[in-house]
Amino acid sequence: MNKALAHFVKEPLAYDLREMVSDEEMQEMAQDCENLRKDLYTHEIMVYKYTP
Repeated sequence: MNKALAHFVKEPLAYDLREMVSDEEMQEMAQDCENLRKDLYTHEIMVYKYTP
């Protein structure tokens, strides 16, 4: 999932969703996905690191 989100963040316009959302909305969605990805995987690393 991390790789899929990272790919979307790098190339949001590669996903042909123009019928549903504008390019600007795709860029905004990519930023939201990046924030989610960071939250998910930063938390996962912290839990792994500090689990006894």
